[in-house]
Amino acid sequence: MQEINRFRYWSGAFVFILLLIPAMYLYDSLTTPVRVKDVSENFAHLSEHQELARDVEGLVSAARAYALLKDSHYLEEFDRQGIAVVTKGIEMYNRNTSGAGKEALQKIVELTEAYSTRYRNEFIPLMESGQAGYMEYYRDRCEPLAAELLDVAGTSLSALQDETWHNISLATGMENSTRTFTVFLAVVALLLLAYGVSQVVRPLLVKYNRLSQFAYLAGEALVVVDRRGMVTDINPAAENLLQVNAGDINGVPLEQALVRFPLLQGLLAPLPDVALKGKAVVNNQVVVNSEAQKHLLKVDYHPLFYAGGLSGALMVAYPLEIQRDKRFLFDAIEAERKKISIEIHDWVGRNMSAIIHALDYMLKSGVQKVSGDLYQDLVRLRSRCQAAAMDMRGIMNDIHPYLIDRVGLLAALESYAGRFEQLHGIKVYLYYHNRALSLGKNEEIIVYRIIQEALANVIKHSSAGEVDIYFKESDGSLQVEITDNGTPPEELVMGNGLWGMKERANLIGGDLVYQSGPNGFTLTLTVPATAGGDNDEQN
Repeated sequence: MQEINRFRYWSGAFVFILLLIPAMYLYDSLTTPVRVKDVSENFAHLSEHQELARDVEGLVSAARAYALLKDSHYLEEFDRQGIAVVTKGIEMYNRNTSGAGKEALQKIVELTEAYSTRYRNEFIPLMESGQAGYMEYYRDRCEPLAAELLDVAGTSLSALQDETWHNISLATGMENSTRTFTVFLAVVALLLLAYGVSQVVRPLLVKYNRLSQFAYLAGEALVVVDRRGMVTDINPAAENLLQVNAGDINGVPLEQALVRFPLLQGLLAPLPDVALKGKAVVNNQVVVNSEAQKHLLKVDYHPLFYAGGLSGALMVAYPLEIQRDKRFLFDAIEAERKKISIEIHDWVGRNMSAIIHALDYMLKSGVQKVSGDLYQDLVRLRSRCQAAAMDMRGIMNDIHPYLIDRVGLLAALESYAGRFEQLHGIKVYLYYHNRALSLGKNEEIIVYRIIQEALANVIKHSSAGEVDIYFKESDGSLQVEITDNGTPPEELVMGNGLWGMKERANLIGGDLVYQSGPNGFTLTLTVPATAGGDNDEQN
């Protein structure tokens, strides 16, 4: 799970950076026309101002030339340039949006009008009348206006040139910054790719390879389907067990595979339901017929998850001979236990019984022949021998529940419950509808052992004062529910006790589940009903 989370974070960061690169190019492609348009408009304004400045210079030059040369051509040029300056200045004033630019244009128009008016109405009449001193008049009255007009026009042109070059620098800098940041993102993406390949993707591939080899070499038969019901994987163990080739069903819808191999119907049919609902189905026993023989299989179906969602289902199957091996081992152990119990009964029990009978005879027949102290010692010895015999019977019952062989499961449990109450002060109640349980001898011993272990767990892990054991038979199975009224632990962990009980249940094709609640802890054992088990009813 940690590797998957690392892959998510890395792939998310990598994809984010990869998306940023075209986003930066897109931003640049969208903003470049705007910047080009702004620069073009700046150059157009600059060209108009340059033309206006040239007209102003032409106006002043024509006025000075006419004052010196008295050539009417220069006067006409003066009039033409004055009209041009005023007209262009007004037009540019109306289009300009800058406050400083409008103010400069207004001043140029006003100065041009004042200069033209003074030159036409005052200087020219004075010069044409032939009066002396008209040049001094021009220098004193007209030239200051001309100098101011040239200065305002030059200053306005210089300011616009600075603004234009500043805007060009901004546009160029923005484009360069965008390209630099894009290159930086590309380098980061490459570094992140290298890191991901070495630290994220490669470990995942190695782990996937190991899991694939594990599945390939596993002794259990494995079949995987996706959520669409398509068979995606089958390992060699499944090929050998099911007598099919992987190429015949891999990539094939499960329905078509079952039509082609109808003998696998009962084995593979639950997979689509598990893949859709996400609920595991375990401890199934399925018989598969092949051409040569029948196979009794134990089959589990598990949902598969990816990124928090269902991705398919896995079938795990193996021959029940593995369980039978465990069952044979259990039977061998129980047989040895029974042998030890019988030997204790036959040798130790026989001698203990003889000692107790001899003491009884001595106490009855020799009461007048022994002293009072010796008589009391014999009584205490007889009591200790009797207690030792009772302890021996308890040990014999722990080694092998011999009462099951004589009176059946329920009677043996009633005897054990009575002794359990005496030793630990915990009440044990058995509830059943029929004393004849549909269980064979071996199954009764396993159920007895599971209940014995459950009561031992009550002593170890619970503060219960009462245990209720319910026996229910329905639909060919026996259900045993063991409930105590103690306080269960906050965190339930399957330890050796619960694991051992579950293993014993699996030996006879059963299952064990547990749960805790506000009223105590409950174990539910479910085993298939078998022939036999009528000893309780007969006794």
